[in-house]
Amino acid sequence: MSYMNRTGIEWCDRTWNPVTGCKHDCSYCYARRMVEEGRLKNSPGYPNGFAPAFHPERVRAPLANKRTLKIFVSSMGDLFGSWVPTEWIEAVLAVCREAHWHHFMLLTKNPRRYEEFAPLPANIWLGTSGTTPAEVAARGNILRGIDTEGFKFASVEPIRPGAWRPRVIGDSLDAFDWVIVGCETGPKAPPPDVEGVRAITDHIAASKTLFLKGNTGINGPTFCPEEAA
Repeated sequence: MSYMNRTGIEWCDRTWNPVTGCKHDCSYCYARRMVEEGRLKNSPGYPNGFAPAFHPERVRAPLANKRTLKIFVSSMGDLFGSWVPTEWIEAVLAVCREAHWHHFMLLTKNPRRYEEFAPLPANIWLGTSGTTPAEVAARGNILRGIDTEGFKFASVEPIRPGAWRPRVIGDSLDAFDWVIVGCETGPKAPPPDVEGVRAITDHIAASKTLFLKGNTGINGPTFCPEEAA
């Protein structure tokens, strides 16, 4: 078993989940919904549901694939959550460094914790997520100070209806080399906030730094940084 999964996430090639689970308890979390209500309910890979867990058998999986891939790390959790033991993170980052031919895409709501593991090499991309301009700006300001050679990116997903308008965007997106924008999905999701998506698109003049997901309600750029270099 490879433990690196093909994925419907448009901006990566594979997902890799050596650490799973999360304590943020976001109402819109697709990962929690999959584990607690969806196709992963009662899965042997999640014996304790969505509680944080380390899977040592998955840790070295990227080393087996020699073709360069964009790998989303811990898509089913938050690897840098405050509750995650340091040794779990160190084990994951050691493989990211060793598998230097891959691009490893990290994403957290707790970017301050990146500081514990800096400096980080160019193949490790540091991401943070948020749903409003205030959240994204605050986490972007933290990322500015992290010592890394890799790209810094934001996942603005899901954009909160009415939150993203020209008058409030300000410099909230300016800390990032790349911005991913998506809207909420699922049976109870509100309609895409097309006006908000357009406000973000208009703010980011260089299309190579923007990736609009297919659920945003409008067509737009789908560039990843290394594709536009």
